[in-house]
Amino acid sequence: MRLVAADAEVHRSFDFGRTSGEPRQSGSSWEAWRRAVPQLRAAMQAMYPDPLWAEVKTRLGGGDPTAREAALVFLEVDPWCFRSGYEKADLMKGLAKLELDNGEKERVRRVVLHVIQQPHRREFPRLVGLAASVWDPKLETDLDHVERTGDEEVRREVALLRNRTASRVRKVSLQEVARVRRTGDTYGADSVGTKG
Repeated sequence: MRLVAADAEVHRSFDFGRTSGEPRQSGSSWEAWRRAVPQLRAAMQAMYPDPLWAEVKTRLGGGDPTAREAALVFLEVDPWCFRSGYEKADLMKGLAKLELDNGEKERVRRVVLHVIQQPHRREFPRLVGLAASVWDPKLETDLDHVERTGDEEVRREVALLRNRTASRVRKVSLQEVARVRRTGDTYGADSVGTKG
C-alpha cells in the first residue's frame, strides 16, 4: 500500500536524521526526509481525499445512505496505515449513533467480530460504542465462540468489550423502559442498542 510505504520512508529518514548527529535541517538524512514528506502527503490525499473524505464523515452524521455505505466498507476493509485508527474511530462513533437497518447491523457485527480478534487498537473505545449499538443474542453467541477459540489476548479483548459494553447496554435498556412508560409506544422496545 502506497500510504504505508510513504509513512515508513518518512519515519525512516527522520529517525536516521535524529540519530546521525547531523545538524537539524541540513545533511543528507534531512534532505531524504524533505523528499519523503511530499510523498506521504500525496499518499494520504489518495487515502483520505479532501474535501470528499471530510464530507463523507459530515454526511454520515446526518444518516446519508452513501456515507453510511462508505463508512461500512472502510470498516470492513479495515485498512492498517497512517491515521487509519483515527478514521475508523470517527466512523465507528458516527455509525453507533444511527438507526441501522438489519443488513447494516449484521455488517457492523462482523466488523466487531473481526476487530476484536486483532491486536488491541486505539479505536477500541469507539468499538465498544459500536458493539453496544448492535448488541443482541447473536453477537453474544458469536463472541462466546470467539472467546472459546481465541488465544489469551483475544479472550482478554472479548472480556474487556463485554465489560465496557454491559454498562452502555444496561443504560440504554433503562432509557428504553423509561421511554415506553412515558409514551406508551413499544415500537423498538425489543431492540437493545445505544445512540451515543
